[in-house]
Amino acid sequence: MKNKIVLLLFFIASLNAFGQVNIGKKVPLKWLKTAIQGGDNGKLVHEFGQMFPSKVIAEDPVLNDAMTVYLNLTKVNLDTDFEDEYVLFIGSYYAQTMFYVIDHDFKIIHEEYLWLHNDYPQMKILSATNQHKLISFKFLYGRGSGFWLFTNKVYRLESGKLDLVLELVDDSNDTFNDKGINGMITVDSFEEYGNELFVTYSFRLNPHYLVLEKLSIQDETFELIKRDKVSAIYAYDTDLRKFIPKDSPITADMEAYFLRPGNDALFLKAFRPDLALLLSNGTENQKKVVRYLQNLKPD
Repeated sequence: MKNKIVLLLFFIASLNAFGQVNIGKKVPLKWLKTAIQGGDNGKLVHEFGQMFPSKVIAEDPVLNDAMTVYLNLTKVNLDTDFEDEYVLFIGSYYAQTMFYVIDHDFKIIHEEYLWLHNDYPQMKILSATNQHKLISFKFLYGRGSGFWLFTNKVYRLESGKLDLVLELVDDSNDTFNDKGINGMITVDSFEEYGNELFVTYSFRLNPHYLVLEKLSIQDETFELIKRDKVSAIYAYDTDLRKFIPKDSPITADMEAYFLRPGNDALFLKAFRPDLALLLSNGTENQKKVVRYLQNLKPD
């Protein structure tokens, strides 16, 4: 599974590298007005692809059918000036698009490949008290056999540059790691208030059924670590230009594990206090699983 994830991330990185070729180019105001007012999406997508080539827009106009293409253009003021910017998702197919931010002078200032497998792009614009708005969208971070991981990418426009200010898990499921822990991790809520982000996590971290069989544990209800609606707060740091944990039981080690579920070494590091408590106060089966995990050799 790890090899599949590495290959997928390399594939996405290579497409994003290709996607930087249109930075600084101007989008015609006529095209923007037509797209905002609602025109022939197939024609608009094809025209955009002719002006700004990318891997997600077919060169053949026949393939850019109005019923199958995806075009979502939002006009919004993202920063503290008086002029609007444009946020654009566009592609010949809804689950494989390019994400653009176009500045008030109509220049492309951000360009990124977005693959969602079978999902539509999902964007949120979060208002902040200092007039800066945050753009958040769902991103397929990794996928493989018995495994998927979607993240939330959060961007902020500052001085004409779009910064990635936070990336955290949105929804993940791992049933492939048959030597150790399988994780189901979700973000239940994700809101902005007063320049802070309020995030609620839930997660189930349990051994693979083959581990239970190996340890002769016959308990279909067995649970190792379960948490519901764990609240975390992230505050914006103006020097780092990032959102950092302010009041959070979700540690940096936990966040690292959430982005690499199936990595038992990261799991042991992130949940060391929980596992120590289970060794002291857990059931005999929980203690057996913890000891087994602690004796695992890293891959």
